[in-house]
Amino acid sequence: MNSDNPDSEDLAQAPLSDEQRLALLEKGRRVDRILLIGLTAMLAVILASCQTSVLVGQFGESDERADALLIQSLEQRQQALESRIAALEQQTGELAAASDHSGTLARPVVDSPDAISQVARTLIGQEQSYQTSLIALRTGMGELAGMIAGSRSWLDHYNEVLAKPLAESQARVKELQQWRAGLELSSAATPAAPGAP
Repeated sequence: MNSDNPDSEDLAQAPLSDEQRLALLEKGRRVDRILLIGLTAMLAVILASCQTSVLVGQFGESDERADALLIQSLEQRQQALESRIAALEQQTGELAAASDHSGTLARPVVDSPDAISQVARTLIGQEQSYQTSLIALRTGMGELAGMIAGSRSWLDHYNEVLAKPLAESQARVKELQQWRAGLELSSAATPAAPGAP
């Protein structure tokens, strides 16, 4: 065998005891374990780098696609906004032109006492309908409060809130009636003056 190593010749010639064989096997296993751990670590590093490069590649491509879609979407929005701006500028120009000419146009004036009286009657009717609705609300809440225990506190507040618009509506009706009466008096006096001989 090899003459450089005298221990190996002694070992080859002499039978090994059980302890010596176990020591040799353990020494061989240590080397195998170190090699196995080293190979596993190297394989883990290679797999991690491969995964990283794949992920970076995928995100890089998806970012480029997403950027392209975003740019396209923004360009479409820009075109839509530009068309809206153009339409609004055109409308603004038309309104400006119409307002310039509105001073020269004759505005219709209703001098007919019948038309004015009709408007007054319509407004009075609307106000009275409004008052009827408010009174119905107040009555309904009063009946509801009678059914629910402990509801007097909010009912008083509710009635106070309804009292203000009801009073304002009644005042508007009086003003409209006075306006209509004044128009009827003036219209009755006006036709008599031109028709007098």
